[in-house]
Amino acid sequence: MSVRSIPTTIAGAVHEHVLAYGELDVETGLFLLAPRGADTVSTVAFAGSAGVTRHRGRFALSSRAISRLFRHLTDRELVVLAQVHSHRGAAGLSRTDLDHGFSVEGFTTAVIPNYRRPPHDPRAWGWWRYDHGRWLSIAPYELDSALPATAAITFDEDGVHES
Repeated sequence: MSVRSIPTTIAGAVHEHVLAYGELDVETGLFLLAPRGADTVSTVAFAGSAGVTRHRGRFALSSRAISRLFRHLTDRELVVLAQVHSHRGAAGLSRTDLDHGFSVEGFTTAVIPNYRRPPHDPRAWGWWRYDHGRWLSIAPYELDSALPATAAITFDEDGVHES
């Protein structure tokens, strides 16, 4: 597999999103998307509000919100490269992440630490891939300032809205 990369524009948008919810002292989350077969993030899908739970120590999506997003991805021939969420503290997988996360073979997840002062650079986030029934630490996505501006969408139980 080639090195996966994230455009600076998306990393900046992710930083602002995490910071906005961090100021409310709650976790948030999103998905990094790409065209099928690509290793470069082209779109960020931010969680909206309907069917989205945000608390200190907990971020959750309803099955209907996830279904709306995945139907949109199928229609646009996009795939999830990674699920990303924030933590108040360190960039580690919490007990909630381990018990209720997307424990699906080959799935990638990332944790952005210190949501009140989140790092811009994905190399400062924690990265894992689910492999043979357990989460393994992986190399972070590379930040790439040469990549073009990209798209952002918001999803929740009410649907998907392009920015």
